[in-house]
Amino acid sequence: MNIMNQGACVLLWSLAVFSVVAAEEQSTQGPGCKREECVPVAECPPLRELLLQSPTEDSFKEIRKLTCFVKKTRPWVCCPSTPPPSPPSRRRSSKLRQSLLPNDCGKSNYIPVFEGEGAPLKTYPWKAVLQYRVISEKYLLTNRVYCSGSVINERYVLIPAQCVAKNMTEDLGIELVEVLLGEWDISTDPDCTNLKGKKYCAPPVQRFAVEEVTIHPDFFKRGIISDDIALLRLSRPIDFKASGGFIQPVCLPRAGISAEAVFRDGAFMNSWNSSLPRPSNHILSYVDKTTCDRVLRDTYVKEQICMQVGQGQPDYTAARGAPLMVTDSRRRTSYTQYGILIAKPKGTETLPGLFTYIPPYMQWIEGTLRP
Repeated sequence: MNIMNQGACVLLWSLAVFSVVAAEEQSTQGPGCKREECVPVAECPPLRELLLQSPTEDSFKEIRKLTCFVKKTRPWVCCPSTPPPSPPSRRRSSKLRQSLLPNDCGKSNYIPVFEGEGAPLKTYPWKAVLQYRVISEKYLLTNRVYCSGSVINERYVLIPAQCVAKNMTEDLGIELVEVLLGEWDISTDPDCTNLKGKKYCAPPVQRFAVEEVTIHPDFFKRGIISDDIALLRLSRPIDFKASGGFIQPVCLPRAGISAEAVFRDGAFMNSWNSSLPRPSNHILSYVDKTTCDRVLRDTYVKEQICMQVGQGQPDYTAARGAPLMVTDSRRRTSYTQYGILIAKPKGTETLPGLFTYIPPYMQWIEGTLRP
C-alpha cells in the first residue's frame, strides 16, 4: 500500500470508529460470527475496500451492521468474504460532469468607443433574435426586435424567461416561432455593408426551430420578474465553422464573483431598439444596490443588478435579452456575458436598466444543458 493509501486508510478508519461509537451500536454483535471470530476493521480487506471506494455515511452504516464490539475505540467486525454491495450514494458523484460550455468563445475584435454608436457587421456573433408571430393575424413580427438572446454553445441560447413565458407573450398577442442567428440588419437578408469602398455581405441568416424551452423554476415567484432567465434548446446543432465566423458562442462567467468587482470599469451592452433596424452599443456603469432598490422598488432581488449610461448621456431603449458584457482584462478581444437585460424604464431622467446577474445561475445553466 502506498503512502497516499495508508493516509487515506488511517482517516477512514478514524471516521469508521467515530461513526460506530457515535451510533452507540457497540453491543450489537455482527451476524454470523462468534465473538472470537471477529477481527479489527482495519484487518478486514472487503470493508477496507468498501471504505476506500465509497467513504459515505451509507458505507459506515454497513460497517455498523457488521460490528461485533468496540475495543479501545477500535471496531471489531464480522468480516465478510466479499465486500457488501455499495449502497446508492445520496451525494453527487465525485466525478465532475464535463462542462458543455465551449472554451473557444467570446471572440470579437471590436471595442465600442462612445455611447450609442452603431455596431458594425460581425461585431457580436453570439447575438440571437427571437422571431415572433402575431397570433391573431398569423404574420411574423419582422419590423422590430421584441426579445434577443445569446448563443452559449452549439445547441443553446440564453434568454430572459419573460420572452417565452406564455402568460406574458400571449398577453401581448404574440408567440415564439423560431430563432434567427447571424442577424444584424433586420430589414435586409443577407446583411451587407461597405468596407473600404467595397460591398461586403454576410451569409444568409440561419433560422432554427426551438426543440425545448427551460424556464428557471423560480421565475416570477420571489418578486416581479425575479429569476428571469431561460434556455432555448435549438432543433439542430449550430455549425459554427460553416457560418464563416458570423455565428459564435459568447463566454459565460464562473460562479461566485461579485458584481462590484466585475463592473468596476463598466460594461458594454449591444441591442436592437424599437426604431433602428441595426443594433447599437451602450457603455454602462454599475449602480449600487441601495440606489437600484430605491429606483426599482418591488422589482429588485439580490440576483439582479442595475446599470445605467453615464451622466449627461441620452436615455435609450433596448430589446429584452441584450447581453451585458465585459472584456477580458488581458485580452481585450474576448467577451464574457455577465448579465441579461430584463427591464429598461424610459423616462425624462436617465433610469437604470435591470439585469439578471448570471454568476448565481451558473450551476442551474450547467445542470440544464445536455448534448
